[in-house]
Amino acid sequence: MWYAKLVDFFKSQGFDNIDPDACLYLLMDEGEVIIVLVYVDDLLLVATSLAAIYKIKDALLKRFEMKDLGKAKVILGLAGSFPVWSGPLQVATT
Repeated sequence: MWYAKLVDFFKSQGFDNIDPDACLYLLMDEGEVIIVLVYVDDLLLVATSLAAIYKIKDALLKRFEMKDLGKAKVILGLAGSFPVWSGPLQVATT
C-alpha cells in the first residue's frame, strides 16, 4: 500500500516509471534530470544539480514521514566516492 502512495506521488510530480521491475523513476524538467531509485524502503536521489535534489527531497518530506540519511556511502553493496561535482565515479566492491 505504501508503494502505491509513492507511485502516485511520483506521478503527481511528473516522474515517469522507466522500469517498473527496477523501481526506477525519471523526471526531465527545464534542463534538469532527476532519477529516483526505490530499493525496499530506501530512496536514492540522483540529479544534475543539488537544487534539483533539494526540490524533490522537500516535496517528499512534505508528503511522507521520512528521514534524510545524507550522502550515500554504500549502494547495493558497492562502496564508493560519489562526488557532488561532475567527475569520475569511484566504486569498490565490498
